[in-house]
Amino acid sequence: MVLVKADKLKIAAGEYADKISEISITIEARAGEGDKLFGSVTTMDIAEAMSKKGIDVDKRKIVLAEPIKRLGTYDVTIKVREDVTATVKVEVKQDSKVEEAAKAEVKQDSAIEETAKDEVKQDVSTEETGEAEVKQDGPSEE
Repeated sequence: MVLVKADKLKIAAGEYADKISEISITIEARAGEGDKLFGSVTTMDIAEAMSKKGIDVDKRKIVLAEPIKRLGTYDVTIKVREDVTATVKVEVKQDSKVEEAAKAEVKQDSAIEETAKDEVKQDVSTEETGEAEVKQDGPSEE
């Protein structure tokens, strides 16, 4: 009787592990040059992202071989039971707000460069046509 109950629990845990393994989660984080994160993705971050997908996992059951400190895709192990594990794909990508701000900044820099180029072209064409004002030193001879 005890063996049957243990087998049922193991089967249920296996089914739960299969359900977990089917999902993949995306976590947005701020990153700098070289795709290096400002901080790291923790087991709590992964547990919260899984919760949003309808899978509640205790953060202590999430196994990270090493802290996630770069953008990319990672296989993360979840200990469902002592003898049953699941693997979840975790994609860590640049925070969309930061990415949009960086694009806007690049766009603004490009606009400033274009304006500066136009001003230089105007100055050069003005000098070439001789329409530039010439200031004289000393008294005028009229």
